[in-house]
Amino acid sequence: MSGSKLPLRGNDIRIRNEKLILGLIQKNENLSQSEAVNLTGLKPPTILRIFANLENDKLIVINKKNNISTEKKGRKPVYYKINSKAAYAIGIDFCSTSISLVIVDFNRTPVYNNFVDIDENHTADSIFSLICQLIQTGIDKSSINKEKILGIGVGAPGKVDISSGAVLYYDRIEGLSNYPLRDKMEALFKTPIYVNNNCSVIAMNEYLYGSVSESKSLVTLLIRSGVGGAFINDGVVLTTNGATTMEIGHTSIDYNGRLCDCGEQGCLQSYLAEPAIVKDIRDFADLDNFLAIDSLIQSGNKDVDLFIREKAEQLTMGLKMLSRVFSPDTFLIISRSPLYAERLALYADELMQNDPCKFDNIEGLSIKHCSYNPVNAGQGAADLVFNDYFSN
Repeated sequence: MSGSKLPLRGNDIRIRNEKLILGLIQKNENLSQSEAVNLTGLKPPTILRIFANLENDKLIVINKKNNISTEKKGRKPVYYKINSKAAYAIGIDFCSTSISLVIVDFNRTPVYNNFVDIDENHTADSIFSLICQLIQTGIDKSSINKEKILGIGVGAPGKVDISSGAVLYYDRIEGLSNYPLRDKMEALFKTPIYVNNNCSVIAMNEYLYGSVSESKSLVTLLIRSGVGGAFINDGVVLTTNGATTMEIGHTSIDYNGRLCDCGEQGCLQSYLAEPAIVKDIRDFADLDNFLAIDSLIQSGNKDVDLFIREKAEQLTMGLKMLSRVFSPDTFLIISRSPLYAERLALYADELMQNDPCKFDNIEGLSIKHCSYNPVNAGQGAADLVFNDYFSN
């Protein structure tokens, strides 16, 4: 049990060391026994035994195509790689408008993915049923042995209790608040389920593998049907009492402003989220759906450019508050529209630089952007499974 003060038994130490080596091989893609000794400090006979056990269990294999050269004379080291077919993890990202499913192998490489748009008339139970159908279809179509599935990771919208796997609050799906998501999925699939906030999952994926991998402290804003948020500092996502905590979308930038779905006024998402953009832009331009905004931006429409600058001003009000609380070195803006995210980040950066306050962490601050990628989101959710596997 986590946090136990009981001494580790020999078998516990063996399993921990084996997972340590497995994690290093997965992270480095190639690893020799001598490198494992240097990285872990374990003695050569121990490393030899661990590699032998992992190879016998078919968790690792010799990388015969490895061409890494060495200046040392004598016998060339043997490099090992993960047996990609040894285990699998499933990742789910969902919100009120879409569901993304990704199945990854032991190398974190997607072997199956599916993305579906959904309407906002769904309830928590109907979305749960649809998610479970998609998971079962993915397992069947990819012909994966269920015994090799390590678990299912879920990036859920809203405030999430990580310890219980319940969604505590989300106002855009009827019945999702106080919804026991993990318990219901575990009862159906009989495999470990890991639930976290979807913005936290996506942000960590970008932090580890994306364009913000050099950041030490990162605030991410995920703009979809709402505005999600996550703060990562030195590789750790901020939580409070075991629950995700950043409701950036419900930060008020005008206490006398628009009425938000949550009942408060002036919430950031009531100005920046996709439904707000579609509604506001129709005052002067035709927009069938949010993703069509890319065409309007590419057309060079000056009204659209001025519109996005206004949205950037509203965004900057939120960023200034976040900067004074968390002092991140990077803000990351994520949207399904790459051009919308790019323009928001560009104009917000200009505003932050040109109108700084002594409380704002301007020096060294970077405002970056990226497009929402459903496969990356699913991979991030699947990482919840690997994180638990390699740490326990």
